[in-house]
Amino acid sequence: MSFNNFSPITKLNASKIKWNIRVRAQAVWKGITRETKEFRGINMILVDDSRFRIHAFVSARFAHLFEKDLEEGQIYNISNFIVQEYTGVEFHRCVRFEKHIYFAEYTKLAKSLELGLRIPQCCFDFFDLKDLEKMECDKRFLCDVAGIVKDETELLDYVNDNQEQKKQKKFTITDGRSAVKVTFFDDFAENVENVLKKEQNYPIAIIIASAKIGRFLGELSLTNYPATRLYLNTNHDFVQNLKTRAKDPTFYKDMVVREDEHPEMMTVKDIKQLTDKYIAKKVVCGVTVKKVQEHLHWYDCICPKCNILLDKVNERFRCGKCGKYYPWPPKRFRVCLIGCDSTGGLAIMLGDREVRKLTGKTVFDITLDQAEGDEDKFPQVIKDFQNKYYKMVLKISAENVTKESDVYEAIDIANEGEENLSTEASLSISSPSAEDDNSVIQMEFNNTQTSMQMTPMVTPTVGKGSKNTKIRKTPESEDEVPDDMCISTFKNMTKKKDKMIDKKKSQKNTPPTGKSATKEQSLSFCGPQSSIENDHISLNKYQKNTKQKGKGRMQ
Repeated sequence: MSFNNFSPITKLNASKIKWNIRVRAQAVWKGITRETKEFRGINMILVDDSRFRIHAFVSARFAHLFEKDLEEGQIYNISNFIVQEYTGVEFHRCVRFEKHIYFAEYTKLAKSLELGLRIPQCCFDFFDLKDLEKMECDKRFLCDVAGIVKDETELLDYVNDNQEQKKQKKFTITDGRSAVKVTFFDDFAENVENVLKKEQNYPIAIIIASAKIGRFLGELSLTNYPATRLYLNTNHDFVQNLKTRAKDPTFYKDMVVREDEHPEMMTVKDIKQLTDKYIAKKVVCGVTVKKVQEHLHWYDCICPKCNILLDKVNERFRCGKCGKYYPWPPKRFRVCLIGCDSTGGLAIMLGDREVRKLTGKTVFDITLDQAEGDEDKFPQVIKDFQNKYYKMVLKISAENVTKESDVYEAIDIANEGEENLSTEASLSISSPSAEDDNSVIQMEFNNTQTSMQMTPMVTPTVGKGSKNTKIRKTPESEDEVPDDMCISTFKNMTKKKDKMIDKKKSQKNTPPTGKSATKEQSLSFCGPQSSIENDHISLNKYQKNTKQKGKGRMQ
């Protein structure tokens, strides 16, 4: 009887590609760009019999070789793949293990049919709810959490800032010592709503795997990501411990959860007289904009990952937190104005979300509109705010109460024709992406779920959305223009693009041959985001090249 020699995940390294592992696919999902809907590849979370996890990626070029065979929950034998270490700048990683796997055309994947050591259905890396506040500042990782469900709200249907139909499901989870709010969106929210309605075993203990930590309207919140999976009342030791503790009358004793409140409508005079009990609370006021502060700059340069202001260093912009440089930094609105009612006036600051809601434009859109005129001129579309009446939701800071700051921050705004601004529903449907624009999001993998012991499980679904995806051919879409690019650069790129199109048309009937054809074919794809360029060569050729490079170094 022969035995297969499988390597544990912890032993994988970049020294070779002839690895052989036996793992379970705990989660499988597709990666698709947000703007262009281009298919980037297939992502997986793999777990071995030692309960260690690793992230694996199949680029769009090789996805057709493995897509039909991949199924969540199945155990696979995987051999001949590339192992790389994370560079440290990746964001929203599902696993904290420092290495990840890349599939190539010579990678072999087959369902494991032989007997072997037991691999658990799911493994988690739990974080305490009280530690999520610190993790919110670190965008590198998603998190696994568990808690008891409370303060559940009904599924909300709404239309976002881009006039898109959306769905939202909100509730709170607690471990008896801390609590955190959870907000799910769209199809995932609808699936959660259906599962919670069917669940009769109370209290409901929930595990949220690979949840995204964020801050919405100033409050810490968990939300769904394509890798997110949900487990209710599972047979897990941590869950059983939670349910046992939840029966104790003191379970909620030391925990205070602030309920959602309807912001109070106030005059300017009342707002200026607020006391300490209103710190971090929201109030609504109706004001007429008397003046827009044109002498102040109307946008800020920010780091898209850390969401903080950039420092200008030697004509370049640098993030003081992550250290990344931006030659053309992303820009976000920051407009200061004076709003008045019959009782007085306030200095109010509008953020990116609020200005985009009123104008329907981004900073780049306005800059592009001004390209033919004076680029330094204050935008007329923002000047038009003057002499108009708006309802605004203001968040009261400690500095506002102590009179250290006379500037109030608006976190939502509506013009005279909009109603119900003061309701919690209207506050929660503002676009959460205005201050956190990630260029690439991960879309879910439409798969057939196997029957699992830890059920019910909620996973994202895309239906037939995969038909609208396409393989990425260049690092950026040909028609995609970053909102942080200067106008002169954009014009030059447009001219060069037109020349290239004319040149391609003239060469359309002259197909390349020989080496040039091979080179053109290889450049028409973009593999995984890594330093590996020879992932399309054969295994034997890869080994020969590696040996030749080693001999060259010795010489």
